[in-house]
Amino acid sequence: MKSYRIRRLTPLECWRLMGFSDENFKAAKENKLNSDTQLYAQAGNSIVVNVLEAILGEMLPKGSEAERTIVGATQSAILASRIAS
Repeated sequence: MKSYRIRRLTPLECWRLMGFSDENFKAAKENKLNSDTQLYAQAGNSIVVNVLEAILGEMLPKGSEAERTIVGATQSAILASRIAS
């Protein structure tokens, strides 16, 4: 029977899976208070950005100013709350 090695995802890969951009990750990583363990936790405690945008997009009238404002600001707001915690 072959033995397979399982590779652990990096914090950056976890953030990407949750829909965050590399720039968002770099901003959180630059904060010296965030260890890799904390970056894993932040990714795990977040929600998938693309899913949230899709949910809000369905709740708001198509093409409305509210839809453009909320959906466009979603990622920035989530990142800001993660960096603050």
